[in-house]
Amino acid sequence: MRILFANYEYPPLGGGGGNATREIARRLAARGHAVAVLTTRFRGQSSEETDEGVRLIRLKAPRRTVHQCSPLEMLGFMLAGVARGPARVQAFRPEAVLAFFAMPSGPAAWRMARAFRIPYALCLRGGDVPGFYVEKLAGLHRISKPALRVLWRDAASIVANSAGLAQLARTFEPRCPVEVIPNGVDVQRFRPAKDEGSPAAGPPSDKVTLLTAGRLTPQKAVDRLLRCLATMPADLPPWRLRVAGDGPLRGELEAEARRLGLAQRVEFLGWQPKEGMPALYREADAFVLVSTGEGSPNVVLEAKASGLAVLATRVRGSEELIEDGVDGLLANLSEDSAIRGALERLIGDAELRRRLGVAARRSVERRSWDSVADAYEALCRRLINNPTRIPRGLGFLGHLCRSGR
Repeated sequence: MRILFANYEYPPLGGGGGNATREIARRLAARGHAVAVLTTRFRGQSSEETDEGVRLIRLKAPRRTVHQCSPLEMLGFMLAGVARGPARVQAFRPEAVLAFFAMPSGPAAWRMARAFRIPYALCLRGGDVPGFYVEKLAGLHRISKPALRVLWRDAASIVANSAGLAQLARTFEPRCPVEVIPNGVDVQRFRPAKDEGSPAAGPPSDKVTLLTAGRLTPQKAVDRLLRCLATMPADLPPWRLRVAGDGPLRGELEAEARRLGLAQRVEFLGWQPKEGMPALYREADAFVLVSTGEGSPNVVLEAKASGLAVLATRVRGSEELIEDGVDGLLANLSEDSAIRGALERLIGDAELRRRLGVAARRSVERRSWDSVADAYEALCRRLINNPTRIPRGLGFLGHLCRSGR
C-alpha cells in the first residue's frame, strides 16, 4: 500500500501525536508499504528526507519552537497543506491519507483526498475534539466547528486513541462512527532500571525522585502539583521532583517553586530530546501527571513500561490506562486533598511503589507499537479496498458554506 500521513508535527517537533505518527509510520514502512508524512519544515530541516524508510515531505510554515505550536502557526500549516500539499505529494501517488489531528492536519488530508480521489481517515488526539479541555480551547472549537463537521462527515473513517475521547467525539457528531485504536509503547526502549527476571526497579534510593513530563501549559497543572507537594509532612523520606518539558508557563512555575520554598527540591530540566527520556524514567521512583484532561498520554505508558508507580488524576484518557491501586494510583481532579494523600503514599511507602511498578510493567507488555501498527495496517486496507467515501464536488470553502446553511 501507498500510505500518506498528514501531521503538522513530526519528531523532533511536538509531543505525543508526532511520536505516534513516527512509530506507526516506521513500522508500516518496515513491512514493505510505501509511507510518506506531510509535515512542517522547521529551522535547519530539509524539505525532503527519509527517516527509517519513511519519506518526510516538509512544508514551509511558521513555527517558533520545537515543543509548542500556536493556533496561528497551526493555521499556517493548514493553509500550506491545502495550497501546496497536492503538488508536493503528487509523485508519491498515495492510495489513502491518515490525518493525525482533525485540526490542523485534516483540511490538508481532505484536499489530498479530493485531488487524488482517495479516502482519508481522521485520527483524533484530544485537542481536536470539541469539549476537550474547555477551559482553554472552547473559543477555538467554537470557531472551527463548521470545518470540523465537514471533515468528519467526508472522512472514510474516524479513529480515537481512547474510549473516553471516542465518546466525546460521538457527542459532537453522533452520525459519524468512531473506532478506537489506542496508543502503544516501545517496551524494549522503555524498561525498568534493573531487570533481573523481574520488572521491579530494585531497592529504593535514599531520596525519592518524582518525575513529571509534558508541555508546561495550564492543562498539565504543574502549578497544582507544586502546591500539593509544598504541604507534604516533614517526616516523609527526602524527595525531589524533576520536571521534564518546556512551554509558556515555565518561568511562572519556576517562580512558584521559589515562592513555595521548593527551589532546592524541584528541578526544571527543560525540553528533553526523546532519546534521553528512557534514562529519565529509569532514574525516577514514581511518575506523576495531574493534568486536567488527556487524549491518551504516552508518558503514562512510557512510565509504566519503565516499571514506575504512576499517580494520575482521574480524567478522560489517563483513567483508562491505570487500574487504581493495582498498577497505579488515581486521584480525583477536583480534590487537592486526594492528590496530596496519593503523593504522601507514594513518597512514604517504598513497597507500594515497588508493587505498583511491577504490575505497571506487566500491564503494558502486550501494548506495543507493533500491535498498534497492525490496527492501522488493517484500517488502511479497508480504506483502499472499499473506498466508500471520497470528497468530491465543491472545494473546501464551498463545503463550509454549505455546512453553514
